[in-house]
Amino acid sequence: MWLQVFVWNLGSSLFVYGLASLLCFIQLQNHKYGRWYFLPILLMGVINPLTVGAVTSAIIAAIYSTAASQMPMLYAMLWGFGITLIGVGFGFLPFLAGL
Repeated sequence: MWLQVFVWNLGSSLFVYGLASLLCFIQLQNHKYGRWYFLPILLMGVINPLTVGAVTSAIIAAIYSTAASQMPMLYAMLWGFGITLIGVGFGFLPFLAGL
């Protein structure tokens, strides 16, 4: 059950961060150092689901298992997309830069 949520989270995160890194590369390709800024963006698209996404997927699966409930594939997709959207949303919050 956690694997379904994890795979959807990983896929949607790679899609979102892949588009962002592609846009960054296209816009900054003539800049001396800016052309390499797409690499940290793409790396965050992989690291975030492998760490936070895996733990969150396991917690969601544990809640469903404790409730003795089956998770339909649509719910796994929605949970995976939701975890990605929350992660992207936290990336836009300005209070993280001040911590």
